[in-house]
Amino acid sequence: MKINEIVEQNYDKLTEDDLLIWRYIEDNKLQCQSMSIQSLSKICNVSNSKITQFSKKLGLKGFGELKLLLKWNKDSHTHFDNNIIHNSFAEAGNTLKFYEAADLDAVMERLYQAQNIYLYSTGESQNLVCRQLQYSFSYLKKRMYLIQGASELPMVLNHICESDLFIIISLSGNNIALLPLLEKLNSRSVSTVGISLDNDNVLKKYCTFFLGYQASVHANFIYGATYSEFLHFYIIAATLFLRYAEYISSTQ
Repeated sequence: MKINEIVEQNYDKLTEDDLLIWRYIEDNKLQCQSMSIQSLSKICNVSNSKITQFSKKLGLKGFGELKLLLKWNKDSHTHFDNNIIHNSFAEAGNTLKFYEAADLDAVMERLYQAQNIYLYSTGESQNLVCRQLQYSFSYLKKRMYLIQGASELPMVLNHICESDLFIIISLSGNNIALLPLLEKLNSRSVSTVGISLDNDNVLKKYCTFFLGYQASVHANFIYGATYSEFLHFYIIAATLFLRYAEYISSTQ
């Protein structure tokens, strides 16, 4: 399994320090293959033990095994399939058409009525979509709270109530932490919006509202990575923003 996929699977365990470490490693994979734990900790301004803890959260024995995994990833390369380009554009077009015609009135009403709106992601890339939603909705005077790292989630869950709205963005919708999270939210009658690939997943089963999309998942994309077009998330985010602007305009 690739290092990026391992991080995605364990994203809910990671703190802000862990994410800082990962961002450096992700941007400097070649250098990190030969870097000492002392050098990495100095660059990231964290202790050696923080690097070790980060590695263990990924299911590895320590930083040495993490470096070995980086080397294995480097040696993996596959031929690029040009059909991916055509398929990605075609699938994105289908998502655009679907959400242009989709009835989202119930979602808009819940967004409008929500006292607090929380954004939660299960991956680094999904976190960027959360930030885009937060930024876009600020123009409409609707504040969204972005949950950062594993330490913030318990604090939010201690105070969240049925007048709030909880939005979850996940690639597969089947992250291991999602089921207990949704069970807790549902027990408090908190409305939820799930955004992910449209398959038989936890978000689709347990969220109040599910906004899904159809897209191919390409194994052995290049350097052995798995790839699924991410544009769909931004299409859905833009749809929510534009439909909400339309909704508040009609209520005034």
